[in-house]
Amino acid sequence: MRFAVFRKPVSVIYEKPAFTKQSKKGTVSAIADEGLYGMTCQVLGREDGWAHILMFYGYAGYVREENLFFMTETGLRDYLSRELAVVEAGCADVLSLPAVQGVCQMILPGGALVEMVPGQPEVDGYTKVRLLTDR
Repeated sequence: MRFAVFRKPVSVIYEKPAFTKQSKKGTVSAIADEGLYGMTCQVLGREDGWAHILMFYGYAGYVREENLFFMTETGLRDYLSRELAVVEAGCADVLSLPAVQGVCQMILPGGALVEMVPGQPEVDGYTKVRLLTDR
């Protein structure tokens, strides 16, 4: 079985592997849900740049593969065993330094999951985190 973690701040999940669909009103968006950075999913299949996924809360849909970091079950277990924290603010800047002068690496929405770096004390209200891209 294959699994994945969302690697973009917000990734659109579609009802089918297409950006639009036809309805009585004409062409409409096929958007069904969203995956937030750090959330996990099961990968049911992959084709033409799309991943058919099943979210942890039971919703199935399609997402562009570039939005995901793919892993094995062992990798997923390792990821979930780490010290993960939910972004509780409306959004949070991930900076290169624990200061407003740090370079913004990513802006994460509330609800995203980040990995805390063990043994790193909070510095002036900043907490050190590890991004998926740091691997």
